[in-house]
Amino acid sequence: MTNSREAFFQRVREAVRQGNRVGHIPGLPERGTVGYQGAGEDPLARLRQEWTAAGGQFHLASTPQEVRSIVRHLVVTKEARCVLVGDELDYLDLEKNLLDCEIIRVGSLPSGTEREVFFRADVGISAVTAILAETGSLVLATRPDQPRSLSLLPPIHLAIARRDQLVADLFDLLDGSTPMPACLTLITGPSKTGDIELKLVTGVHGPGEVHLIVLSGEDD
Repeated sequence: MTNSREAFFQRVREAVRQGNRVGHIPGLPERGTVGYQGAGEDPLARLRQEWTAAGGQFHLASTPQEVRSIVRHLVVTKEARCVLVGDELDYLDLEKNLLDCEIIRVGSLPSGTEREVFFRADVGISAVTAILAETGSLVLATRPDQPRSLSLLPPIHLAIARRDQLVADLFDLLDGSTPMPACLTLITGPSKTGDIELKLVTGVHGPGEVHLIVLSGEDD
């Protein structure tokens, strides 16, 4: 036991000495002065760049039908058996495209059954409150029809956003013009942790795979 304990601490000391970012995570870029950063001339391109750099997967759709096709492809490819869908996505009518698996609307769950269903789901599909270009982040407000568990418990999370929900910077979101909800979650790529021997691991405290589908047009 003593030898194993000492060996563990030796590995930790060596990792700290070398720097736990060396060879694993690039250093932080220069941010200039603290404050508003913006997203450059093409916020959508910036969103895609930052989101994919954080380990997320990006999809751009021009119509709701294309969104449905992307969702179906991902669900079929992942061999999902149970899919949870937030009620805010009613306009996409995803049930018609996902006939081969169990589709459950969050708002239809009887009280007391939520825990079992959320842990059983293979995929959670949610809307978003906003998408941040500067950091490549999803913003989700927690509501009864879109609980935090929808984006946290299923191993695969699909987030569907509209182009008009894109904001350049966090300061644009928190400008005081809109009241903030009791719980606002910012998601930047899949779940990650470096707690164990300073090694980066994904999917430990949440989904290991997160897809962002941005609807750029409005025509069906």
